[in-house]
This record gives sequence, structure tokens and C-alpha cells, in this order.
Amino acid sequence: FQVTQDMLNPMLNLCPGAQSLSYIGGGSGNGENAMLATPATKNVYVAPMSRPLKVGATTTCPASAQGVVVGLDGLSIVRRNGTTVNCNTAAYSNTITLSDGSSYTFKDFRDVLRVVYGGFDHSSEATIASCFTGEPGRSVIGTQNCNSIVRQSIVNNWGNLFQDSTCAAGETCTALKHAFRRGDQSGTTDAFLTLLGLPKIGRIQPSPTTDKPFCNGNDLDDKDPIRRSCTGTGAGTSGGEQVCQAREAAAMAYPASNTTPLGPPSTPWEPAVNNTGDLGVVLDINVPEGVASAISHNVNTCNFGAFDLVHMPSSFQLAGTRCPNGTPQVLLKCLYPKDLAGNYGCLNSSVNVPTIGELKKIDGRVYNLYLRQGNNPDDNIVKDKNNVLMTGSFYRLHETKVMPGGGVPCTWTDSTAQIGCLVQASPCSIGFAGREAADDPTIGNNDVRSLALGSADGTTTVLPTDAAVQQLLSTAEVYPTCTAGGPLSTRYPLARRLFLNSIVGFNSASVPNDQFALYQCEADRTKMDQAIDLEHFIKLPQPAGLSVATCSVATSAADKALCASPVVSQPCL
Repeated sequence: FQVTQDMLNPMLNLCPGAQSLSYIGGGSGNGENAMLATPATKNVYVAPMSRPLKVGATTTCPASAQGVVVGLDGLSIVRRNGTTVNCNTAAYSNTITLSDGSSYTFKDFRDVLRVVYGGFDHSSEATIASCFTGEPGRSVIGTQNCNSIVRQSIVNNWGNLFQDSTCAAGETCTALKHAFRRGDQSGTTDAFLTLLGLPKIGRIQPSPTTDKPFCNGNDLDDKDPIRRSCTGTGAGTSGGEQVCQAREAAAMAYPASNTTPLGPPSTPWEPAVNNTGDLGVVLDINVPEGVASAISHNVNTCNFGAFDLVHMPSSFQLAGTRCPNGTPQVLLKCLYPKDLAGNYGCLNSSVNVPTIGELKKIDGRVYNLYLRQGNNPDDNIVKDKNNVLMTGSFYRLHETKVMPGGGVPCTWTDSTAQIGCLVQASPCSIGFAGREAADDPTIGNNDVRSLALGSADGTTTVLPTDAAVQQLLSTAEVYPTCTAGGPLSTRYPLARRLFLNSIVGFNSASVPNDQFALYQCEADRTKMDQAIDLEHFIKLPQPAGLSVATCSVATSAADKALCASPVVSQPCL
């Protein structure tokens, strides 16, 4: 998104012919769907993507389809820098003891990530070959079980996440607090699932889907069966977390007669401890694009004791649907806190609750999951640019307060940066995001690191350095053999290419002039490399015979010709 915005920015003037374009982002899936629109409604003919085209499971890749690789990225598994060097490599080959006394041996680094994020282990397999040729994905996975003994034993024992068995001895963390992830339509998520061999996500939310590779469910869901009690009150000296669910909310996400996600609990809830709740291990961090930061990160404090009835959207008005605090709706309305100016988008603490009856027991942070704005009591829940109601704003976890031992609060408008920030605000958490989450020194006071991962051949560990990611272009992505050594031991395994794609082809007469200009600029590395550098991505390797240091400063016609990214025909998965 930011790279494309840089190309269109008049101040940078990298691509004057494309500056009339308006680009709102939305992920690779949305870009491809826009290119597949019917002729009467289609206005998108080229799309920036972080993967090749898929074009639909049953659709043949069009002969006209073209793509240009414009840069590279390494997906990072990030955490706070930490106090020891022993917790900086994700587990990839060690054996752990499970809670029932049995053992589990990791097959590669993907194994621990698939279990943590998706509940997929290999326990159901009789045997696993010593080397799989199916890179990426590598080893076959079993049936999803997000509450399995394997998953419990990993997420409840911090040291089991890491390769070095002495990790837990040097850290204060005893268990994994949260595993943050990007949203369903993010190209980063698509790449993460592909590179780990996990099932793909189904239709764009909020449509129901049968493919739910993550233990929390889809965007804005919190259905992870392994729960974590919310820390602190979200205010004052206790700090802690600033969004929370009703306790055991994962079991109450649907009315009995309806399978459509609704958000609020559907059955009465009685908390075990007053003003406390919980969250799942896996949380979707989805900062709403297209929403002003003054709204998405409204940190105005809710006025203590000030509550009023507000309308709920029509999708929340089905029989049996309850308010965020677990109580029945009153004439299709719910009680909500507001600030001194009467605005409902404020940040609430756990103890600021209505003063009547059972409502005094709820955790007031449930209201922060519903992103609201303004003082109009009618349907004021914010929607993102995909028209999805923001009823699961887990990204607000540390807006002004952090966990004990945490660093700085997090109010980034970019989801990747927000995940990078959150892992240092919540030091016993991990996340996956683009490499810039750890590489940008302005995120989290530069207190974020990428974990090293086991190499493709399992002989060593690799960090997402420029050189290690660039090995993706010198080795096949699906390996015919698993011979140790060479590129297999030096390539970072969570690497991806960045594309500009077109289903009709860049030179098609139907491509508007400004979109054709964008293609010309992005294929010209004397321009594109500047944007790649600005946004902390990785430039393509320098072409042989270049007479200057980098493509971004090439001046001669010969050097510029070398710096043209070649067009690839039919760039489809």
C-alpha cells in the first residue's frame, strides 16, 4: 500500500503520469477481484499484489495475464528483543514433553507456527519422510484442533516456542500471552498461509466461510478456545490491556439458531470475577484503513458513570442477540459509555460500568472492541473501507497502557506497524507481519526483533536479511530435491515477491493511460527502487553489468535498460 502511495505521491514525483489515480489498498484479494469485475463495472486493470494471480479455483489462467516482480519482502515472526539470546530462534527440530507425558517433535519451523496459529499438528500422521519436496508447506498436516494437548503444551510453555531448551530460564515469560496476526484479506496473511501450507481463507468477510485456518476464526472473531485473562484495568497505574471480552466469550459468539457471526455474546454471561474477562491467544490485528486516526485511535477517556442507550445496527437486531456487555437489547438499543463531550468512541476502563444490577459485574473494556464515533446514538459503529463493521477492534489492545515490563503504547494506522509495536507493549507475545515490523526503528522504540527460522534444508538458521530474502530469486520455490547446502541453507524461508499484475495484460487497449503509466514506472527500477527503499522492503538483486551502484541512481540509457523489470506472462498460482 505505502509503496504504491509513494509512486502516486506528487511530492515525490516518481510517476507523474499516474498521479491522477486514487489507490485505497485492501489487499491482494481485493485487487484481483477488482480486475475480475464485469466489464460494466470494472475500472481496475492493474493491481499491486504480494502474490501471483489466482484468478479463481476453477478459472484457467488467462493467456493475456501478465505480472512484474517489483521487489521482495520477508515475512517476520516478531517479538520484543528480550533479555536473552536463547529465545530468538523459533523451534524447528527439538522434542517437547506434552502435558500427558508423551512427546512431540517439530518437523521444521512451520510446525510450531501452524500449531500456534491454526491448531494444525502432524500427530495424525503415521510417518513423515525425512525431507519433503513440497516447498513451501513442507510437511503434511493433520486435522485442526485448536484445543489439542500439543497446542496447549506449546502456548502454555513459553520455552517450547523456541529452539533453545534453555530459553525459559532466562526470561520472565512463562506462557504465550497472544499471537497477533494480519487480517484475512491482507497479502501478508495470504503469503503466510501459503508458505506454511495452511488452508486458505474463503470468501471476503462478512460472508460466512468454511475455511478458517486461524484459531480465532475470521476477521474480528475471538473464538480461540485457549483463553488468557485480561491484565490490569486498562487505566491508571494498573495499566494492562485495553480491550477484553466477556469471560468465555468464545463459546457464546452465535445465537443457537444462526450461523452468521454477530459479534456480541448470544447467551447470558456471569463473570467468575467482577470486572474481568478474557481474550483468546490468537488475535486479529486489523487497523481499519480509510478511517481517520482520530477515530480509529480515539484515546479520549470515557466519563466515569456516563452511559446512554444507543441503537445497534440492523445486523445485530436478530432474536437472541445481546449487547457487548452480555445483556439483552432494550428496544434494539444497548447501554454505552461516552466521554465528557458525549462522544461514544471513547476508551473505557474495566471498572467503568453501569451502576445497576448485574451490569456492575461486567468488564467495561468490552465496549472498546466496538469502534464507535460521534455523539449520534443511531448506528454509529465505524465501518472500514470494505464496509465491515468494526466490532472486533483488537488492535486497540495497548492504546495508552502496556503490559508489565512493556515498552510504549501503540497507535499506528498501519496494521504491520501496529503488530510490531504490540509485541513490545506485550512482551510475552509474538506476531507475524511484514519485515518492516521489526526493521523500522521508529516502531516500538526499536525494541522489536525478527526470530531466526530453520533453513529450507534444516541445517542452520536464517534471519530475514536482504541477501537471505533475495535467494528466493535464485532457487526454485518448489524444490525437486532437498539436498543440503547451497541456496537451501541460505534462503530465508518466509520470503515473498511483490508484484504488479494485470489480468488483461499491461499493453491491452482497455488499460487506461494512468494505469499504464503506473506499470511503466513500477517496471522501471530507477523509480521503483526508491519507493522500495522508503518503505523498508527489499530491492531486487542488482543486474549484472550495471555500471553504477544501484538502479535507483542509474542515468545512462544502457543502465536504465538493465534496470527494467521483465514482464512475466501468466503469473498465476
